[in-house]
Amino acid sequence: MHAADARAARNTLPPPLLLLLLLFSSSHAADHHVTLIRQIVRPELQVPSITDAVGRAIATPSSCVPPGAITLSVINKHHVRLRPVQFALIAHRECFMRRLVSVCFNNVSDSFGECVRSTFVVPPSDFRRSNYANLIWAKWKIISDALTIATTALWLDADVLILRNPWAALHLLGSSTGATHDIRYQSEPPPFDGQDKQCARPMPVCNGCATVNGGQLLVRSHAFANAMYQLRPRNLSNTERLDQDWADAIIHRNASHFRWLLAGRRKQLGKFSSCVLPGEFTAQCWFQPSFFQPPRGRRKHSSNASLPMAELRSLSSSCARVTHHFNCVANRREKGSLMKALVADWRNRCGNHTADE
Repeated sequence: MHAADARAARNTLPPPLLLLLLLFSSSHAADHHVTLIRQIVRPELQVPSITDAVGRAIATPSSCVPPGAITLSVINKHHVRLRPVQFALIAHRECFMRRLVSVCFNNVSDSFGECVRSTFVVPPSDFRRSNYANLIWAKWKIISDALTIATTALWLDADVLILRNPWAALHLLGSSTGATHDIRYQSEPPPFDGQDKQCARPMPVCNGCATVNGGQLLVRSHAFANAMYQLRPRNLSNTERLDQDWADAIIHRNASHFRWLLAGRRKQLGKFSSCVLPGEFTAQCWFQPSFFQPPRGRRKHSSNASLPMAELRSLSSSCARVTHHFNCVANRREKGSLMKALVADWRNRCGNHTADE
């Protein structure tokens, strides 16, 4: 059909059909534009060394953080506005804040723990936007460096709101052994009944426990964190698989994507013990309809049944929660609004049941 004939054909279409055609064309063009942008290779982040800061932190005695343990995070100019809300319920606990070290890009700084500042500019990087891919992979360099000195590292993304002291909730205060797994992690889908209880089983734990979300991590293995950082894809774009997909493949060695994701690297990686974090380390995605159903192949196992929606709703309003990760929220502004609302609601309903353990 010639161009003139095509224009004539469009002109004879009924108005509703013409509108649908225009909307489809516009949407397709927009999707193609987004795909092209996401394919742009972004510069790898220059991550400053945090070993001195971690050394100073763990040398400080703490009554609410185990010996040798550290909490880690990362911020830039875009996410720094979340910090006053992220720590609103625990900032008064000096014993916790003195054991917090963050890498602060864009040369930003704040009063929450110690900021290891970097002049490297990280533009606003919401999910799969701008330098998001490199930013999420940088966590493994930060954790790896920390574990050359610290014994255990708790990683919290900037959009994780702390409701209660995580170290107390993990029963690590006064523990003679400390963390017993190489890595514990937030479950990506809603947790299964008794999922975290499988941590009591002989290590390594079952391969089918849960897929990994990288927003909340408890890591004690320097080898694991270092392997993750060394495996990062070069020339990263926002079309790549997330770092948590690689972590999941390493942990669950029979994962379906292990062969092509980590081909030829089995021997050098070794085996690592793992388990999910308790269900009280909650996530916003869990309460989205698309995340409610358990993965295929697990529904028939009663021991791996996803928590009923009623129980999830109860958990979402429970004062027993420890943290809340605001994933599945589109941008930093919306995350901040929801975090502030939860802080206000928590103070109203839970009172002093905050981070006072």
